[in-house]
Amino acid sequence: MDIGNRVYYKKSDNTVIFQTGELSGAEEERPDVDEIGFIDIPFGAVDYTNTLIIGVEDGKPKLKTFEKDGQKYIREIEDELLVKIENETGGIL
Repeated sequence: MDIGNRVYYKKSDNTVIFQTGELSGAEEERPDVDEIGFIDIPFGAVDYTNTLIIGVEDGKPKLKTFEKDGQKYIREIEDELLVKIENETGGIL
């Protein structure tokens, strides 16, 4: 399903705070929001190249780290090599 842009704004002066952008191929509608909270995360505190903020818990971001395809491929090859070496050396690793 295609979902249009959602714009969050400050009601007191109609200043735009954030826009979600349009979604194509979404599996479900966006939830209605009647109350918004926020947390401030210091600049540089999260490496967004491999980390997503998936929620907020006790006033702190709840993070999920993921591997890029290249990183995952390298890790898998390293794991295979370690197992092969361990098998060839009789399991001393």
